[in-house]
Amino acid sequence: MRPVHAFQLVLLAAIWGGSFACMRVAAPEFGVVALIALRLVIATAVLMPLLTRARWAAICKNWKPLALLAAVNSAIPFCLLAYATSQLSAGLPSIINATVPFFATLIAWAWIGDKPKALQWLGLVIGFGGVVVLTLPKLQAGLAGSLIAVASGLLGAGLYGFSAIYTKKVLKGVEPMVLALGGTGIAMLYVLPVGLAFLPAQVPSVKAFIAAGIVGAICTGFAYVLFYRLFAAIGATKTVTVTFLIPVFGVLWGATLLGEKLTWNIAGGGALVLVGMGFITQVLSSERAGGAWGRISSGFRKEESGT
Repeated sequence: MRPVHAFQLVLLAAIWGGSFACMRVAAPEFGVVALIALRLVIATAVLMPLLTRARWAAICKNWKPLALLAAVNSAIPFCLLAYATSQLSAGLPSIINATVPFFATLIAWAWIGDKPKALQWLGLVIGFGGVVVLTLPKLQAGLAGSLIAVASGLLGAGLYGFSAIYTKKVLKGVEPMVLALGGTGIAMLYVLPVGLAFLPAQVPSVKAFIAAGIVGAICTGFAYVLFYRLFAAIGATKTVTVTFLIPVFGVLWGATLLGEKLTWNIAGGGALVLVGMGFITQVLSSERAGGAWGRISSGFRKEESGT
């Protein structure tokens, strides 16, 4: 991997990790659905200059599967993770989000018969243990509201995992930028009417508007462009390793910008989740090129160079 691509990978992780801190600031004032509506409107506006005639034709041709993808890869998980972030510290949902490969592996096994290997089974067990450690204080305290927030985050991650398999099965060969443009634009159409119906009673603060603008323009619109450029430059298998860097920045931004404390369960549970995901994606295996997640990722591109 060239230094410029390594820098872009770290930058992408920093941006996506920062989205949780921004949502932690904006969600309580905007409300979950209004915030996500604004996020998608801004992201769509940022991506619109990339909408060529050929990409528009591809969106029209694939509008039905893109409509489902928009729901399960943007509209619903965005709302679920925004709710989780509004109820929890910013660092915790970023770690929960790292379980996406966990769900993708299970769904790949159930749907397309891609059975996990021995080390991937180990990763599933370790990753599940990490989730238990993350939620253990909430379970002991009986905090139902926090547990619902954790469950919302896990459901959002599960939908992201499903989206990977769905894309491989139904939208294989479609240009990734078409997926970004079509998925974001259609998701905006889903969420915007509901967001307008649930506008906040009071005008949010300037701080909340800035945070929402960052989430939409940088953490969604610009991040999609950077993500798919990396896909083209270094391939899906290497690009997907950004999943492991996001929690690092999620916790870092939460601590530096919001003053959140790094508790024992976040540190320990987060470490277990990352180790588990390392085994699942085979980043911690000599067979890094194989495995369920690697094959899932290959569905996003025609040919992969640099892997």
